[in-house]
Amino acid sequence: MGEVINLINDIDIQSKDLNEELLSLILNCVYDFNYLIKFYIQLSFSPSKFTKVIETFSNKISTAFNEKLIEIHVYHSFTLELDDFISYINTIVYASLYKIVFIQSMIGKEEIINEFKRALLNLKLF
Repeated sequence: MGEVINLINDIDIQSKDLNEELLSLILNCVYDFNYLIKFYIQLSFSPSKFTKVIETFSNKISTAFNEKLIEIHVYHSFTLELDDFISYINTIVYASLYKIVFIQSMIGKEEIINEFKRALLNLKLF
C-alpha cells in the first residue's frame, strides 16, 4: 500500500498535462503494480478480524489521493468546485480500476486509456 501512496505523492501538481499525470497513476497502479490490486481484492474476502487493518490502509490511500486532488485544484485555480472535481476524478479512477480488475479479459490497456482521456476531456475545469 505504501507503493501506491508513493505513486500518488509523485503526481506533479504543476504539470501542464494533468490528464497524463492522472492517467499515469492509473496505469502504474494497475499495470505496474497489478499484484497490489489483486492483493487488495483478496483482502476484501479476508476474515473479519482483519477488517479494521484493511479499512485503515484503504483510508490512507483514499486520503492521500484526495489531498493530492486538493493540491491540484488549488494550484490550477479550476472554476469547477473542489467537491465536484474530487468526485469526478474519483469516479473516473475507480471506474477504470473496476474495469481493469473485474473485466480483465474483456478490456485492454488501450481501451482504458481512451476511456480515461475521453472522460477527462469532458471535464470542464477552466
